[in-house]
Amino acid sequence: MTSDQTRSPENYVFLRVPKLYANMDEATIGEWLIEEGDTVETGQMVVELVTDKATEQLPVETSGKILKILAPEKSVVPVGYILAVVGEASDQVPWDAVEKENRTIQERHLKEIATDISSESPSLSVIEPADEKKEEEKPKVKPRVAPAARVLAKKHGIDPLEVARTLGKHIIHRQDIEHFLQTRGKTGNAQSDENATEQEECIFIAGASGDIGSAIVKRMAKAGKHLILHAHSREDHLLELTNSIDSDKLRISKVRADLTVAEEVQAMFRIIDTVTDRLDVMIFCVGVLSQAPFLYTDVADWERGLRTNLTSAFLVCQAALERMVRQRKGKIILLGSDAADLGAVAHGAYAAAKAGLAGLMRTLAREFAMSGIEINMVSPGFIESTMTAQLHPTKRKQLLQQIPQRRFGTPAEVAEVVALFAEANLHYVTGQIIHVDGGMVMP
Repeated sequence: MTSDQTRSPENYVFLRVPKLYANMDEATIGEWLIEEGDTVETGQMVVELVTDKATEQLPVETSGKILKILAPEKSVVPVGYILAVVGEASDQVPWDAVEKENRTIQERHLKEIATDISSESPSLSVIEPADEKKEEEKPKVKPRVAPAARVLAKKHGIDPLEVARTLGKHIIHRQDIEHFLQTRGKTGNAQSDENATEQEECIFIAGASGDIGSAIVKRMAKAGKHLILHAHSREDHLLELTNSIDSDKLRISKVRADLTVAEEVQAMFRIIDTVTDRLDVMIFCVGVLSQAPFLYTDVADWERGLRTNLTSAFLVCQAALERMVRQRKGKIILLGSDAADLGAVAHGAYAAAKAGLAGLMRTLAREFAMSGIEINMVSPGFIESTMTAQLHPTKRKQLLQQIPQRRFGTPAEVAEVVALFAEANLHYVTGQIIHVDGGMVMP
C-alpha cells in the first residue's frame, strides 16, 4: 500500500488518508498505534484505516516525531485528509493553515456527496442551514446508507432520513443508527435487546444441499442461530432438509444462486442484507468432482472445474468479507479436500482448484487477521456419500487400504470439525487446515 505523505520545505510531513481503491472516498479511523510525541521510524505502522472493503494499517514514510494527531479514533474522514504531522519541531508547522486545509477537504467532500445525491433524483436539493422557525421547510435529502445501517434501521422502523437530519450527516453507518436509538430511547429494556441480538447471530452455509452440507446444517441447527442456507440445483433436497429440522425454535432462510456468476452472488447477498444485519459465520462447502484423464481434459472442462470449485469461493468470500470487515468480526470455514495434498488421478481440475482454495484461505487469514476475522479450512478425505456408495467393491477395498483407520468417514464427522471452527469462543486460530481423513494426510 502506498500512503499519501508530503514533505514540506520546513522539514515536516503530512500523513494523509490514501486512496486504496478506485471508488474509495472516505475512511474510518481505527486504532492509533502511536501517541503524540512518540518517535517513529520509516515504515512503522501508525494507524488503522477501516473502509467498506478493507482494513489497512498506514505506515509513515519518514522518521521523526508525531507532532500532532488530527483525526481521533472512530472519526470518518475523506481521502486526502491530514491525519497527523510528523517532524522535528512543532513551531515549524503552520497549524492554522493545516486546520484550514482539512476543513476545505471535508467541505469539498460533503458537497460532492450532496451533488451525487441530487444527481440521483432531480427533485432533491442540497440541505442548507436554516432558522429554527423554518425547520419544517428543510428539503428532504436522501442520505447514503450503508447496508448494515439500512437493515438495522428497517428492523427498528426508523427512517434513515430522520437519522441524517438529526445527526447532521449525509452518510449513515450502523453506529449512527445505534447512536440514534440510544438517544431516542428506542432500544427498550437492555436485557431483552441483548437477548434479541444473541438470537439474531447468523450462519450462512453455501452448498447446504450436498451430503456434507446437509450434515453441517443439522449440526449448526443445534446452535439455535439464524441459518441462511444456499442451494443452486438441489432446492428440493434443501426443502426436505429444512422440513426435517425442528424449525419452530429456529429461524431458517433459503437463497438460490449460481455462485460462479458474480452478479448472482452480489444479488444473493443483497437479499441476505434484507433478513439480517450481521454475518457471524460463513461456511463454504461447494464442490463438484468431474472425471477425465489429464490428456483428455479440454480447456472448457478445466475452466469449468476451476470456476465451480475456486472462483465461486473467491466471489462468496469477497462478498462475505465486505460485511464482516464492517462489523469487525466473523468466521469463514472453507471445505477443501485431501486431493489438494495428495493429488487425484483423472481429477486434475478438482485437485488444482482445491489446492488453490487452500492458498486463498491462508492469504485471506493473513490479510484479515487484524479485522477480527478467523478463516480456516476443513479438508475431508473419503467420506460416505451418494458418490462413494457407487464405488465398485474392489475399488472401495483398494481405497480402504490407503486409510490408516481402514474406513470412510461420515458427513457428521466433518460437520463436527466445522462446528469447532465456528465456535464463538475460538479466536486464536486462523489460517489452519484440519484433515478429516482417518490419517491419510499427516502434515
